[in-house]
Amino acid sequence: MTTPRQLSDAQLRDYWRALESSSTVVRTRIQQQLRTETGLPTGWPDVLLQLASAPHHRQPMHIAARQTGLTSGGFTKLADRMQHAGLITRDHATDDRRIIYLTLTQHGAQKAADTERIQTAVLRHELAAISNKDLLTLTKAMRTLQ
Repeated sequence: MTTPRQLSDAQLRDYWRALESSSTVVRTRIQQQLRTETGLPTGWPDVLLQLASAPHHRQPMHIAARQTGLTSGGFTKLADRMQHAGLITRDHATDDRRIIYLTLTQHGAQKAADTERIQTAVLRHELAAISNKDLLTLTKAMRTLQ
């Protein structure tokens, strides 16, 4: 098996570009399908999925912001819009008022379930040409970078 240290610089960059571009293509297709079927703006589905997988569908706002890669101000605006749309609520922690929790509403939980269904359908279609064994290998390899 060839390791990254045995690859030429050009090969290594080519492999990385292939990984990045294929990831971008699949992510774009997921986002397009989500917009078409749910009407949710880009970024909202990611937050819904984060909260759906959090204990009690609740997470500190600063953690959700970090996971999206948005600035604090940018995430605050996104949370404002999601709250106005009835997808989340915000409340202060009882023991530390500086901490704000985001919680999925019932409507938000339904949109998260719709998002999961759509995302899964697109992934099944887009990744159909890759064997389960290769997907597992790729997943294991990428998780070593986390």
